[in-house]
Amino acid sequence: MEHSPYPPQLDQLSPPESIASQTCDVDTSAHVADLRNDALPLSERIAGLAHLVSQNTQISSDDSTTLHQHLDSIESLLDPRPRLTQEVAKCRPSSPQSDATKQPPGSPPETPATDPVRSANELSQAQLSAVLSEVTALGAEFCQRRSESSHIYDQFTSECKRLARRISDLEEEIDELNADIREGSAEREALDGTVRGFESWIDGWQRQHDQAAVKRSSQRRWMKRKTDDPIESNTETLLEGITAWMRGWEDAQEGIRNRERERRLRREERRNIPPEADKGKSPVPPGHLSK
Repeated sequence: MEHSPYPPQLDQLSPPESIASQTCDVDTSAHVADLRNDALPLSERIAGLAHLVSQNTQISSDDSTTLHQHLDSIESLLDPRPRLTQEVAKCRPSSPQSDATKQPPGSPPETPATDPVRSANELSQAQLSAVLSEVTALGAEFCQRRSESSHIYDQFTSECKRLARRISDLEEEIDELNADIREGSAEREALDGTVRGFESWIDGWQRQHDQAAVKRSSQRRWMKRKTDDPIESNTETLLEGITAWMRGWEDAQEGIRNRERERRLRREERRNIPPEADKGKSPVPPGHLSK
């Protein structure tokens, strides 16, 4: 009897149909188990896992680390307030057991992962600090500009008042000058009338003198009587008229000179204004505005 070089379990090989049926049975049982697990509530499944963990006391460190990671994921999914839990976990002191559970022995120390929420908060705080500094600088600049604007407005208001007073004074001066012009025109018309009246009076006297001369020559010598000479009387009348007219002329000139003197005094008083009150000033003093 010949002996086979292969082990006895390999000599008795199962037919292919049996292998396929075994594989199909395993897949079917796993699928049925998955369907049964999906149909169970989560609470029952978690309770079943807790029962299995309590019965199995021999769990390696790698398996324990894997289980803890999955449990952390489950807790994070079921936690209604994840942010509060994260903040509490940050403030909670770490225990040696948790450190040993999280980091298996013999592995290099892991660097703590950066919290995205914390980094985002730090970035937002830095941005807000920069914005606050800019807003503070803008507020100081705005206050300075407001003080400068107030100073400019005060200077502008005082300058407007000064110009308004000056305009009022100039309007009064214009009215007085117009009145002086009217008075001067009336005085010239009065003098012209006086001169024309004097000329008319001279012409009338000349006509009377000519008429008297003609009458005197036409009279007969033998009818002449001893009377006053009309030529001599007319000459006296002329001299008296000229003298009276000259007195009136001098009085008119004296009145004109007096009124002109009064007008000149008023103009000089108006011109004698202090230089500081009439001199314009710059609305903003030099160097007040910031560069």
